[in-house]
Amino acid sequence: KLSRTTEPEDGGRLDRLDHLYDARDRSAVFSKCRAKMFLNIYCTTMTMMIIACRSRLLTAFATPKKRGSGNRTRLLATKTPKTHLSFGPSPDIRDKATSTILVGRKKELKDVIDRTDSYVSLFGFRPHPDILSSMLGGLSSGNSASTSHVVVPTVGPAEPRPPHRLSIVGLKNKVSRNNHPLSLHSMSDLVKSSTPSKGTVHVIICLEDEFLLGPCGSAIARSYPLFNMKTASKKDEEAEQDEGEDRIVHVTFIDKKGSVIKSGAEIKAAHAAAEATRLACRLVDTHPEELTSTAYAQECKSLFEDDETVTIEEIIGNELEERGYGGIFGVGKGAMEPPRLMI
Repeated sequence: KLSRTTEPEDGGRLDRLDHLYDARDRSAVFSKCRAKMFLNIYCTTMTMMIIACRSRLLTAFATPKKRGSGNRTRLLATKTPKTHLSFGPSPDIRDKATSTILVGRKKELKDVIDRTDSYVSLFGFRPHPDILSSMLGGLSSGNSASTSHVVVPTVGPAEPRPPHRLSIVGLKNKVSRNNHPLSLHSMSDLVKSSTPSKGTVHVIICLEDEFLLGPCGSAIARSYPLFNMKTASKKDEEAEQDEGEDRIVHVTFIDKKGSVIKSGAEIKAAHAAAEATRLACRLVDTHPEELTSTAYAQECKSLFEDDETVTIEEIIGNELEERGYGGIFGVGKGAMEPPRLMI
């Protein structure tokens, strides 16, 4: 509201309104100001994103160089599995394992720990019952998943071995009706965090009779992905080359009575689910500059190279447009590798 004071001829003072903006005019002015401010913020944000993407692309396509203090380098994707995963009853694994992970719901774990006569058949040695009871009591109270770790001496009928790393993963006793009874997402995260980076690991999963092994095998597989693009120091790389051995993880399933499950069909289902999960995770995690359309086609062919009942047909490049697949051709023709359709 703008006002101006004028002097009339008779000498008196008169306040006259020169301009009076109503609510509609003020709203229009403020809307223009806000739009201009948001436009400036948007342009600044997009500029920063373009600069960041350009830097990432230059780094990805450039020759790997030392960064920072000179002791960190860029690693390529892991083409061979660093963790060998297997399932089923295996008495030999008890003597070879350097660490053991006991997984299950808290009430099932208590039943297993109370059976002291089954320690040797499960662990390959006889840990003191008080140690396991203390570990179970150290889990978080309430209905939440947690872990407990301890290094125990290996005392038993077998030959003396170095101290053993023993972990207990306690899952929720109660879950929502839409969740798996064993909280498979929590199982994947806690088993992954409890697994050492090297050695032979024996994972023992306590199940109830009505639980199938396939979903559990898939959950365990998520703990050990095949693809890795993390950076590592030169010291870590040299240590891995000196060791020369991959990590071995063997999974054994036991029922609520503590007996090892030996069903061939169930164990085969768990193994197949684990392989499929690890393959899917590797394909999803691999960067597009590595998993091109040509590389992806080779992956598909390798899956069925031994299966005579499967036939594969490829439509590549300009042939897509000729056969009426203009959308696929139009999207993929700008890439380094030709677009493909596999049938």
